[in-house]
Amino acid sequence: MQYIHVLASLAFISTVAAVPPFQCAGSVGIVPLDPDLDIGLNMINDARTDSGRTELVWDKALRDSALLRACQLAKSHRTDHHTPLGEARYLEKVATCHSPPMTHQSMAWTLQSAANSWLFVGKQNTGDPVKDAVTDWSHREQCLSPDATKIGCARTQNLTECMAFVVCHFDSNQNIDLCPEVGDEFARTHSWLTT
Repeated sequence: MQYIHVLASLAFISTVAAVPPFQCAGSVGIVPLDPDLDIGLNMINDARTDSGRTELVWDKALRDSALLRACQLAKSHRTDHHTPLGEARYLEKVATCHSPPMTHQSMAWTLQSAANSWLFVGKQNTGDPVKDAVTDWSHREQCLSPDATKIGCARTQNLTECMAFVVCHFDSNQNIDLCPEVGDEFARTHSWLTT
């Protein structure tokens, strides 16, 4: 398939025929040389460097597992916050959603938006121990995990619901330690996410 990218808006339009409202093909995985990847990964790595952590390296296997997870979320319309091992995820309402959907409409810069959200939320320090404890569970902690060395991300969308999903998988399980109520059963049944 050939695409014409129009960066004047958050949507890009293809010259290919109409698509179903739900898209989940391998082409939605974020790939090297994608400007969204470069900027989003640089944002995460800059925050890691500022925190005294090593930079993350792009990993295709983690990207592939993130794509599977993004597809699951888009198909199930899941927006809850039960995060599996080594995962940060982001949901955004697509501002340019049309009914019927435009061909290959998507959010071209969603990893940047996700990284900004993940990194900003964790920086909020209210002085309230309860609120700050919840903040510590944020995806920022996953992005800055000292154990993480690799990252892979994917994005997909559900155009029926006008939602774009971004999922990043890491080679650490920092966030599972921060949410003990999730428990060992969840960790065992979802261990495929942290290959």
